[in-house]
Amino acid sequence: MKLNPPYFKRINYPKWPVPFEQYLPLKLKNRVSGKGQKTNDIACVQEMFVLFGCLKKNEFASGACAEEVNKFKKCYYTHLSDSKKRDELMRTGVPQPGAKNLNHMQLNTLLNKYPT
Repeated sequence: MKLNPPYFKRINYPKWPVPFEQYLPLKLKNRVSGKGQKTNDIACVQEMFVLFGCLKKNEFASGACAEEVNKFKKCYYTHLSDSKKRDELMRTGVPQPGAKNLNHMQLNTLLNKYPT
């Protein structure tokens, strides 16, 4: 059996290097769009599964699962407070020192501070 049949070869591939043609100047813009910054807020999934398991085991009597309900509520409220803090920092646009991932507002602030 032949391993490289002729129909696997690329027909229109040039044999010489293609020259680069510059149509626009090679420089970055001074702003970044925030289209790709949408995130899914998924939190407290483990606590929710434990709560549903307890409810199913006790035939959906919420009195028997008070501890799981309190844990789920505590997790949910801490997630809300963390998301509010994160949103507040995002609105200000000031980059956090030592942050590895910056959102589009923080990047625009840095690009306006140090334009190209």
